[in-house]
Amino acid sequence: MLRLLVSGLGNIGYRHIEALCRLDEEIELYVHSRYPESMQRAAALFASLGRDKEKCFMIPRLSAFYIPVDAAILSGNSNERFGIFETIVRNHVTSNIILEKIAFNQKEQYRKALALIQEHGLKVWVNHSLRYLQALEEIKEEVSRMKARSFEVSGDFGLACNITHWLDLFACVTGDCAAVLDGSGLNEGTVPCKRDGYVEFSGAVQGMSHGGRKIAISNADAKGGGTILRFARDSRHFLEMNLSRQTYKVVKKDAGTERAMKVEYQSSLSQRYVQDIQLTGDCRLPGFHEIYDMNLLVLALFSDKLKLGSDCKCNIT
Repeated sequence: MLRLLVSGLGNIGYRHIEALCRLDEEIELYVHSRYPESMQRAAALFASLGRDKEKCFMIPRLSAFYIPVDAAILSGNSNERFGIFETIVRNHVTSNIILEKIAFNQKEQYRKALALIQEHGLKVWVNHSLRYLQALEEIKEEVSRMKARSFEVSGDFGLACNITHWLDLFACVTGDCAAVLDGSGLNEGTVPCKRDGYVEFSGAVQGMSHGGRKIAISNADAKGGGTILRFARDSRHFLEMNLSRQTYKVVKKDAGTERAMKVEYQSSLSQRYVQDIQLTGDCRLPGFHEIYDMNLLVLALFSDKLKLGSDCKCNIT
């Protein structure tokens, strides 16, 4: 039997639970939220998916929770996440933890988290689910053969809540990573965020990788064509991914054909993370140490735009 903890029961938390119920093993699920109604809804979802409702336990106070679990998924918002992470670590609940993409929203929290991970010998991953794309290995091979010199992303998405997804995919595909990010192309002010208490941005972010590749990420010119990611050597040689259509296209000398690229949703992915961790002690998601510098770059980018100090809380999630 697997013991699993899901802390944070917004939409993403419920999708994690849906996925975990796909596991073949019997599950003992512990759910944590500040809101009793959210835990009740999670327990009802667990039962509706054919699981024994007596095996879903509500944890109103995580500080009093000491039951060891096989893995914990922290899907709450970034304002609360470090406190929850620290409590789980101090209570020795698990050595396998999955965080959401903006792991924390203060620079000092990253430093403290890294120290805790090293002190307690933890395995901590960050939920960049595009690393589970079925066509990812083929895409990596094509981009490598092409010797791509640039990476561009365009579409109708929130920059703050998606930029780390794109930068992590770039790092995974190229083996390179962002070194500099420039927010001078961001529009003035902020735009409404779908999550209360958080901010979003519109416009464009430019950057450069350690390997000299140009990076351009923009939601300023979205034309309803979906989210497009392009790795290019030049205008006639590129690989273009369309996440909305779930296809990718390799263009060489202006000629190319589309290929299928299945994009799985969270409700059919989280169980694979747990399966991989159980079987191998690892999974395809990036480790915390892999995203550390990238996330600090992103925090600095948006903190500068908001004119915050370097150690102030940046309300992105």
